[in-house]
Amino acid sequence: MVTKAKHCKILCAFSLSGFFFFPRQRISVKIIEITEKVATTYKSTFTGKIDGNNYTISGIYLNSSDNGEGLFGYTAAGSTIKNLQLEESYIASTSKHVGSIVGSCGGNILNVSSNAQIDGTASYVGGIAGVISSTNDVTIQDCSYEGKMNVKDCAGGLVGVVQKGNVTIENSYFDGKLNTEGSYVGGILGSIDVANTTNIKKCYSAGTVSSTSGYNIGGILGCIYGAAKVNMENCLNKASVS
Repeated sequence: MVTKAKHCKILCAFSLSGFFFFPRQRISVKIIEITEKVATTYKSTFTGKIDGNNYTISGIYLNSSDNGEGLFGYTAAGSTIKNLQLEESYIASTSKHVGSIVGSCGGNILNVSSNAQIDGTASYVGGIAGVISSTNDVTIQDCSYEGKMNVKDCAGGLVGVVQKGNVTIENSYFDGKLNTEGSYVGGILGSIDVANTTNIKKCYSAGTVSSTSGYNIGGILGCIYGAAKVNMENCLNKASVS
């Protein structure tokens, strides 16, 4: 069992459907550069389940111009990431679909927190997940982001954009700094682009949400497109919005 590392490469070039991962010991690392995150393309989407056993990953550095940037690049419908913390980490991106935990999310994320910093000219950016696109219902529950993002637009404190699928974001919060250049920005969710239903329940935003030149900026939700539906229950905004 590896418990300490100076350099590592994380990659996934095969299906992990049906696999369940459960670490039994904390992995201690210093600052490491991940040259290939888990599931780097749609062809190598993470389809398994991982239980982080409430351990913390820290010192991760990601720098890429690829779509799907995050600890996990792409996750499939039916996948689950839970009980995991990401701290003292950094992500730089100039592309789309960027999140500290998942870039392009198709599965569930449960009891996950992050304070990783995200910088660059990226769009479709979220503190937890950049974009949600799934053929299944997706749940983001008991999650939090307390980091800082300096990005372009279409960004949310927890989720950047809901692009496909029925989504529930519940019992989660944003208490960080979200600085953007453009539009469609929210403390919990940036925008909803589909004619499906998004539920935001028992969430609060208490950080700062700002744009230098954009519009549709909100403490909880930035923008709802077309026939998209949203149910918002028992949510609180204390974020500074500008």
